[in-house]
Amino acid sequence: FYNALNYGAARLSVRRTSVKRENILFHTCFGGGTLFSAGEDSLFITDMLRHGLKIYTYPVCIASVDQTTSTWFAGYNEKYFYDKGVFFKALSKTFAPLLCLQDLLRHNYFKDNNNMGFGDAYRQMRAGMKAFANLQKYQKD
Repeated sequence: FYNALNYGAARLSVRRTSVKRENILFHTCFGGGTLFSAGEDSLFITDMLRHGLKIYTYPVCIASVDQTTSTWFAGYNEKYFYDKGVFFKALSKTFAPLLCLQDLLRHNYFKDNNNMGFGDAYRQMRAGMKAFANLQKYQKD
Protein backbone atom coordinates (compact mmCIF):
# COMPACT_ATOMS: atom_id res chain seq x y z
CA PHE A 1 0.00 0.00 0.00
CA TYR A 2 2.81 2.41 0.81
CA ASN A 3 4.41 2.00 -2.61
CA ALA A 4 1.03 2.56 -4.31
CA LEU A 5 1.20 6.26 -3.48
CA ASN A 6 4.30 6.65 -5.66
CA TYR A 7 2.57 5.97 -8.97
CA GLY A 8 0.41 8.28 -11.04
CA ALA A 9 -2.16 7.35 -13.68
CA ALA A 10 0.31 8.11 -16.49
CA ARG A 11 2.45 5.23 -15.20
CA LEU A 12 -0.42 2.78 -15.01
CA SER A 13 -1.72 0.10 -17.30
CA VAL A 14 -4.54 -2.15 -16.09
CA ARG A 15 -6.31 -5.28 -17.19
CA ARG A 16 -9.70 -3.77 -17.92
CA THR A 17 -11.66 -6.97 -17.34
CA SER A 18 -10.28 -7.30 -13.79
CA VAL A 19 -11.09 -3.70 -12.91
CA LYS A 20 -14.61 -3.98 -14.34
CA ARG A 21 -15.23 -7.33 -12.61
CA GLU A 22 -14.37 -5.76 -9.24
CA ASN A 23 -16.36 -2.58 -10.07
CA ILE A 24 -13.37 -0.31 -9.39
CA LEU A 25 -13.71 3.25 -10.65
CA PHE A 26 -11.78 6.49 -10.49
CA HIS A 27 -13.12 8.69 -7.71
CA THR A 28 -14.84 11.60 -9.45
CA CYS A 29 -14.35 13.97 -6.50
CA PHE A 30 -10.54 13.78 -6.75
CA GLY A 31 -8.29 15.14 -9.48
CA GLY A 32 -7.77 18.30 -11.48
CA GLY A 33 -11.01 20.25 -12.02
CA THR A 34 -12.91 18.46 -9.23
CA LEU A 35 -13.72 19.21 -5.58
CA PHE A 36 -10.35 17.97 -4.33
CA SER A 37 -7.29 18.69 -6.41
CA ALA A 38 -5.44 15.36 -6.48
CA GLY A 39 -5.28 11.74 -5.37
CA GLU A 40 -7.57 9.97 -7.83
CA ASP A 41 -4.82 7.70 -9.11
CA SER A 42 -3.60 6.70 -5.64
CA LEU A 43 -7.16 5.92 -4.53
CA PHE A 44 -7.67 3.86 -7.70
CA ILE A 45 -4.52 1.84 -7.07
CA THR A 46 -5.30 1.23 -3.40
CA ASP A 47 -8.84 0.15 -4.36
CA MET A 48 -7.31 -2.42 -6.71
CA LEU A 49 -5.09 -3.70 -3.91
CA ARG A 50 -8.02 -3.89 -1.47
CA HIS A 51 -9.94 -5.99 -3.99
CA GLY A 52 -7.03 -8.41 -4.23
CA LEU A 53 -5.86 -7.49 -7.71
CA LYS A 54 -2.19 -8.07 -8.38
CA ILE A 55 -0.07 -5.08 -9.31
CA TYR A 56 3.34 -5.40 -10.91
CA THR A 57 5.87 -2.69 -11.57
CA TYR A 58 8.13 -2.73 -14.58
CA PRO A 59 10.63 0.00 -15.51
CA VAL A 60 9.33 0.74 -19.00
CA CYS A 61 8.01 4.14 -20.05
CA ILE A 62 4.40 3.82 -21.27
CA ALA A 63 3.67 7.57 -21.43
CA SER A 64 5.20 10.92 -20.68
CA VAL A 65 3.55 13.88 -19.02
CA ASP A 66 4.43 17.54 -19.37
CA GLN A 67 4.41 18.83 -15.81
CA THR A 68 5.65 22.37 -16.46
CA THR A 69 2.18 23.77 -15.72
CA SER A 70 -0.58 22.47 -13.50
CA THR A 71 -4.34 22.89 -13.51
CA TRP A 72 -4.52 22.37 -9.76
CA PHE A 73 -1.22 22.98 -7.98
CA ALA A 74 -0.82 26.58 -6.76
CA GLY A 75 1.81 25.92 -4.11
CA TYR A 76 1.78 24.49 -0.62
CA ASN A 77 -1.09 26.65 0.56
CA GLU A 78 -4.15 26.10 2.79
CA LYS A 79 -6.15 24.44 0.01
CA TYR A 80 -3.31 22.03 -0.74
CA PHE A 81 -3.14 20.78 2.85
CA TYR A 82 -6.95 20.75 3.22
CA ASP A 83 -7.24 18.56 0.11
CA LYS A 84 -4.46 16.31 1.43
CA GLY A 85 -6.48 15.80 4.62
CA VAL A 86 -9.55 14.84 2.57
CA PHE A 87 -7.41 12.47 0.47
CA PHE A 88 -5.93 10.71 3.49
CA LYS A 89 -9.40 10.34 5.05
CA ALA A 90 -10.65 8.77 1.80
CA LEU A 91 -7.62 6.49 1.83
CA SER A 92 -8.08 5.33 5.43
CA LYS A 93 -10.70 6.53 7.87
CA THR A 94 -8.77 4.96 10.76
CA PHE A 95 -5.22 6.01 9.98
CA ALA A 96 -5.83 9.40 8.33
CA PRO A 97 -4.37 11.46 11.21
CA LEU A 98 -1.19 9.37 11.20
CA LEU A 99 -0.95 9.51 7.41
CA CYS A 100 -1.21 13.30 7.56
CA LEU A 101 1.52 13.53 10.19
CA GLN A 102 3.86 11.21 8.33
CA ASP A 103 3.31 13.18 5.13
CA LEU A 104 4.20 16.46 6.85
CA LEU A 105 7.28 14.92 8.48
CA ARG A 106 8.48 13.12 5.35
CA HIS A 107 8.22 16.02 2.90
CA ASN A 108 10.02 19.32 3.13
CA TYR A 109 6.95 21.50 2.51
CA PHE A 110 8.12 24.36 4.69
CA LYS A 111 11.60 24.98 3.30
CA ASP A 112 10.52 27.80 0.95
CA ASN A 113 7.05 28.46 2.35
CA ASN A 114 7.06 31.22 4.92
CA ASN A 115 3.27 31.52 4.99
CA MET A 116 2.51 28.21 6.68
CA GLY A 117 4.15 26.30 9.46
CA PHE A 118 3.79 22.68 10.49
CA GLY A 119 0.92 23.40 12.92
CA ASP A 120 -1.03 25.47 10.39
CA ALA A 121 -0.65 22.78 7.74
CA TYR A 122 -1.80 20.05 10.13
CA ARG A 123 -4.83 22.16 11.15
CA GLN A 124 -5.79 22.46 7.50
CA MET A 125 -5.39 18.70 7.05
CA ARG A 126 -7.61 18.09 10.10
CA ALA A 127 -10.24 20.43 8.63
CA GLY A 128 -10.07 18.41 5.41
CA MET A 129 -10.44 15.12 7.28
CA LYS A 130 -13.49 16.50 9.06
CA ALA A 131 -15.01 17.81 5.81
CA PHE A 132 -14.64 14.46 4.04
CA ALA A 133 -17.89 13.10 5.49
CA ASN A 134 -19.88 15.85 3.74
CA LEU A 135 -17.55 16.24 0.74
CA GLN A 136 -17.14 19.94 1.50
CA LYS A 137 -14.62 21.63 -0.75
CA TYR A 138 -12.12 24.13 0.61
CA GLN A 139 -13.45 27.63 1.22
CA LYS A 140 -11.25 30.46 2.39
CA ASP A 141 -12.55 31.85 5.72
